[in-house]
Parts: sequence; C-alpha cells; structure tokens
Amino acid sequence: MTEKKDKTKKDLENAVEELTAVNQDLIEKLNQLSAGYQSAIVQANQLNMLVIKYEETINLLTARLIEGRTQSLIPGDDSDN
Repeated sequence: MTEKKDKTKKDLENAVEELTAVNQDLIEKLNQLSAGYQSAIVQANQLNMLVIKYEETINLLTARLIEGRTQSLIPGDDSDN
C-alpha cells in the first residue's frame, strides 16, 4: 500500500510540474496578446486624432470657401468696380 501512495504522489508531482509549465506558457501567450491589444489601442487612438485633425482642416477650408462666396456676392466690395 505504501508503494501505491508513493507512486501516486510521484504521479501527482509530475502532473503539477506539467501543469505549471503549461500555465507559464499560457501566461506568456496572454502577456503577448495583451501587449498586442495595447498596441492596437494606441494605433486606434492615433488614427482617431488624425481623423479629428482632418475634420478641423475640412471645416476651416469649408468656412473659407463660404466666406469667399459670401464676399463675392456682396455689392460694393469688389475691387474691380
């Protein structure tokens, strides 16, 4: 009966070692996944900032076009007259 306990204990110790190794591997993969996710978040934020800048530029250019059209429609302000 003692042999069976010793064998079982050794089997359990081996199983714990194997599970520990698998756990470490999974932790490493999870860390890599987390780093990739964080990188994707940073890139998405940078792209969002770029979109905001483009929107600002488009709004400024649109305002200038509207201002230019409005000034050309006002009589008496033309330099040609």
